[in-house]
Amino acid sequence: WLLRATTLLLGDTLLGIRAAAALTAAGGAAFLFATVRRLLGPRVATAALLLLLAAPLPAAGGIVATYDGPQVFFWCAALWSLLHALDGKVRWWYVTGLLCAAGTFCKVTMVFFPVGVLALLLWHPGHRRWLRTPHPYLAGLIALLPFAALFAWDRAHERMSSLHTAPLSRRHTGAAPGRWLGALLAGQLAALGPAL
Repeated sequence: WLLRATTLLLGDTLLGIRAAAALTAAGGAAFLFATVRRLLGPRVATAALLLLLAAPLPAAGGIVATYDGPQVFFWCAALWSLLHALDGKVRWWYVTGLLCAAGTFCKVTMVFFPVGVLALLLWHPGHRRWLRTPHPYLAGLIALLPFAALFAWDRAHERMSSLHTAPLSRRHTGAAPGRWLGALLAGQLAALGPAL
């Protein structure tokens, strides 16, 4: 949808295709900066932004059109929105739910955001009061609604998505514990780059 929008505006050109990635990367960075500034102040927010800009993977996400860039944008936006909800602004629970839903349409791993919010509410004594209200539950329901559409699409298309992702989650089944730890760490170091 994002690629369609930017190519409608800018044409079927390299700029039209790359604009979606650039816009979501810039928007995600802006939400990250605003969130960190609110939590830890402007100096730490500036440092976080510089670290983000120094890492190779986010830089690539700013020019390569994949589903990761929009998901990161919605994740950062939902985190920023969640801060407003936790401050007692009830409508922001629903904005957070909608941002999570949009992120789920980008990549289903967005499901971990509402799981993290629930863990935060259970763990943090100051935020447990929200568990006695309907707002986080209704926002969580909104966040999870896209799964109904995704399951319906998958079912209507011969389980194409399930058949694609199932082997990805089981590809190392039966491997010795820690067998792929080195590859994981090396991949993370490459994604962060030598500057970090």
